[in-house]
Amino acid sequence: MRVSVIICSIGRPGILDDTVQSLLHQTYPIDEILIGTPSTENVLPSSLEHPVVRLLLTKTGLTVQRNACLSSVKASSDLVVFVDDDMEFAPSYMAAMVELFEATPDLIVSSGNLLFDGGVGKSIGREEARRLCAGKQAASAHRRGGRPLTVAIWLTGQA
Repeated sequence: MRVSVIICSIGRPGILDDTVQSLLHQTYPIDEILIGTPSTENVLPSSLEHPVVRLLLTKTGLTVQRNACLSSVKASSDLVVFVDDDMEFAPSYMAAMVELFEATPDLIVSSGNLLFDGGVGKSIGREEARRLCAGKQAASAHRRGGRPLTVAIWLTGQA
């Protein structure tokens, strides 16, 4: 299954870069990561160094940015994944999503298991998010309905 990931961002180049790096370290290969943003100032050069990452300069606005990226997804893509610019992923996140969608062909949307939501409480740092994801990854015996538990951290609140 070919996977395209869309990230929309503005004003948080460091946080975005950490999210891109997390996606690049997935055990399942991602075919393309599209970053939609209104300015190159919103993206660190290191975010664009990998050949699967593409920058799309868009007008401002989440919907506008998402739609611009969606219209640029490779025609060969089988799965389009929308993520926030402040997420950390367990290394097996994408593999679990692919497994879920392959096992359930009529499935339209899935979000995985959110281990921490910084949008509803205090935020945590990237290192703490990595530690939590690594802990869940190591405890991969956790299963839900025979499928691997997918994990991610939402770090909202960091600049």
